[in-house]
Amino acid sequence: MNTALPLRRRDDAWEARCPLCRQWTGLDEGWSARYGLSRCRACWRLYFAAKERGYNTNEYRHACRLEAQRTRYWANHEGHLTAARRWRAANADRVLAYNRAYRAAHHDELLAKARDYYAEAREVILLKKRRAA
Repeated sequence: MNTALPLRRRDDAWEARCPLCRQWTGLDEGWSARYGLSRCRACWRLYFAAKERGYNTNEYRHACRLEAQRTRYWANHEGHLTAARRWRAANADRVLAYNRAYRAAHHDELLAKARDYYAEAREVILLKKRRAA
């Protein structure tokens, strides 16, 4: 059996033909050295998607994976929040500039949202003002 990958040179670039889909793709764009040269990147994606679907069809395994993901999320949650607060404190000027630019670009939308919210919650807002007075 010949296991050599068919190669050709075209437009100053090397191309290889995938043994599964039989498509010619450039070595720099369609092949991943991480997974080897037994399939092109598109065939690897299809393979991994089918494998993931197989994992998720078993309900017990799927539930275990979801529970592990939830556990991992909450274990790292406080650390992510702390890192975000630290970044915002270190880059306060960038955050302020971004917020100003966003508000200037979306002024009309934000104003319309505020008006809609007030129209929906007007009675509650006025009730709270009367109680506070």
